[in-house]
Amino acid sequence: MARRPGARMTDVGFFPGRSTASSACRGSSSRAGRNDWAGGVDGTTFLNAYLALIDSIPAGIPVVCVTPIWRSDEATPNPTSGLVLNQIRFVAAAACALRGFQFIEGSALVPHDRLYYSEPATSVALHPNDLGHMLMAANLRAQRTAIGWLP
Repeated sequence: MARRPGARMTDVGFFPGRSTASSACRGSSSRAGRNDWAGGVDGTTFLNAYLALIDSIPAGIPVVCVTPIWRSDEATPNPTSGLVLNQIRFVAAAACALRGFQFIEGSALVPHDRLYYSEPATSVALHPNDLGHMLMAANLRAQRTAIGWLP
């Protein structure tokens, strides 16, 4: 997926969502959902956007969804809808299950410790650093093996 600032699944906030993004910006990402939540999306809007993304994937392409990874402020309700990030994770997992796709719990991919994130201690931990990405890759491989995608 091509990264762009504030990429979202929905059209909430300054940057448009994936429903209006070019095909180069479509795809699954651990950030899909985190930026929607931080932008104040409600559960129904997020569910509909996630289902639209899944439905846009051509038949025959294998899909596994990854729910949002951890961020240090995720227990704080977003100011618009009042949802906490775990509620967005639940909606993402539900969307995948509704379409018959497996999902991987993204919050388990990177340890919940600022040591694995690039932001300074005075700000919200959002983006994994090199060590965080290495652990995410190892944990993602283990999860993909567990669901039968890798030997």
